[in-house]
Amino acid sequence: MKNMRIRYAQLKKILILHPFLFAIFFILTLYTGNMGQVPFSQVLVPLGITLGGTSLLFLLSWLILRDALKAGIIASMAAILFFSYGHARNMLQYRLPWSVGGLPWLWAGLFLGSSYVTLRTRWNLRKLTTILNVAAVAMVVMSAIPVIPHAIRESSSAPVDGGTSVTISRPEGVTPPDIYYIILDAYPSPTTLDEIYDYDDSTFTDFLTAKGFYVASDSHSNYGTTNLSLPSSLNMEYMDSLLGTVDPESRDVTVPHSMVQNNRVTSLLKSIGYMYVHVGSWWGPTRHNSRADLNVAGNSLNEFDLMLIDTSALGSLGFGSDFYRGYVLRAFEELGKMPGIQGPKFVFAHIICPHWPFVFDADGSPIRADDFWSRSLSENREMWLAQITFVNNKVEALVDQLLSESSISPIIIIQGDHGMPLTYGGDGGQDVTPQSAQDHTGILNAYHLPQGGVEALYESITPVNTFRVIFNSYFGAGLPLLEDRSYFTPSLQYPYKLVDVTDKLR
Repeated sequence: MKNMRIRYAQLKKILILHPFLFAIFFILTLYTGNMGQVPFSQVLVPLGITLGGTSLLFLLSWLILRDALKAGIIASMAAILFFSYGHARNMLQYRLPWSVGGLPWLWAGLFLGSSYVTLRTRWNLRKLTTILNVAAVAMVVMSAIPVIPHAIRESSSAPVDGGTSVTISRPEGVTPPDIYYIILDAYPSPTTLDEIYDYDDSTFTDFLTAKGFYVASDSHSNYGTTNLSLPSSLNMEYMDSLLGTVDPESRDVTVPHSMVQNNRVTSLLKSIGYMYVHVGSWWGPTRHNSRADLNVAGNSLNEFDLMLIDTSALGSLGFGSDFYRGYVLRAFEELGKMPGIQGPKFVFAHIICPHWPFVFDADGSPIRADDFWSRSLSENREMWLAQITFVNNKVEALVDQLLSESSISPIIIIQGDHGMPLTYGGDGGQDVTPQSAQDHTGILNAYHLPQGGVEALYESITPVNTFRVIFNSYFGAGLPLLEDRSYFTPSLQYPYKLVDVTDKLR
């Protein structure tokens, strides 16, 4: 008991803040790099867990070493090495790929070496602790400067509704069909796969056609990123109509994300008695929907959690890969249960596959999600094509299940939200070629529209017109179809810098 009082008195003489502040710094820095892409609320739980874990490590070290100053230095080294591991791996994979295999040994050596020096030193560590405290405070303050005003704006902004003056009506005496809107993220068009990637997707598209689907062979996304593509298709408008003028330098996609959550399609279908079932993903705007009557499959780690895992030492152990796989498998599993739910329902599923991370082999076997950006285009290309084969098998089984188990033939839309340019990844702006435009925007766009709905479809239909056709064909909306246009985003960092590539696709 006396020793405990001595150690507590030692701790009171100087505040040991740096282990906790270094841990906070890495989380805030990761958020700053993705600010506007993920909500600040996703940062709070990782912050709490990190502070709890750092506190436990510091306390255990202090009790074992009986020296608070040394315990603090060891805890700081552990935090720095833990959170920087993924960043170091990614940098080395990009610049010195041959050195990646030795990174675990290097990191272990750094930790053991610094711990040994700390334990053996006879120096007074008070000055070093003060220096570390000051440095850690400065780092946290600098990283928090852009975060604080953004978090305040985010918390005070009102939800945005797509809004509409459109009305739809439920036909009298007829039970309307279930509607499935299934987004396969980054699923390209058959033309893209054939002409650019030498991949024959005809077995899959022939299967869909045999099941009564109309596969729009010349379909393109309206936008090159999910941030703009989904709010556009779910609100049946181009984003300039929904947003007005937006600073092209802005990176903030809070408003488009809100338009995914509060979209016209859902509002209209709920207004005529449809139940809304939301099949969640790990991407923030589609992870969960507060307006849904039923949320399924999305109650695991969120987008920021997974980014944090990928950039920490946990990523090297495959933790993130398991969660990515889990989201995809749960989505298909939950979709297969939908025919058992009574009454007309609108089922929305955003399945982030075949988009990276690549965690499935062609036969569905698990593989580890190594860093996308550090691999060569050819390596990513092969992994992406394998994941397309996996997705095809899952979709075929799902389609059979939905068609055979539904009491009324359902409406099913299976659609990519954009392409996956693994050949022309760095194209810039006005110089984009017809092939790279096709690579960025060519999408799978398949419709199962029973009772004559297919008659309103055409080969070059784009997602902005998807629900205009459906609402006109089944619910008497009388909506005019919009001109089918496609926009390329040269930089993912600036989603509003758009280049109209429609003419290059004709």
